[in-house]
Amino acid sequence: MPHPNGTLTYEELISVSKDELIQYIDTQLSLNRPDQLLRAQLYINELTRRDQDKSNRVMLDYTQEVHRFTRQMRTMTVVILVFTIVGVIVAISGIQQ
Repeated sequence: MPHPNGTLTYEELISVSKDELIQYIDTQLSLNRPDQLLRAQLYINELTRRDQDKSNRVMLDYTQEVHRFTRQMRTMTVVILVFTIVGVIVAISGIQQ
């Protein structure tokens, strides 16, 4: 709930829904006064921050997925290496007999 001067506290700003935030922006922009434009910019900045947070979460999820894939590839490489070494040893011991 906005204060009598029309501003939101930080807690209110981060908890207000996106639709309400857009409504606040539209209201501030319709007044067309410098102080109202500044408030509108603050609300726009909050929308931008939320979008960036969402993008960051997506990128972190992707990074974790790539990390899991990399570990699987490393494990497969080690297994193949071990089987290759065993195969070479068996082949060499078969040649010597």
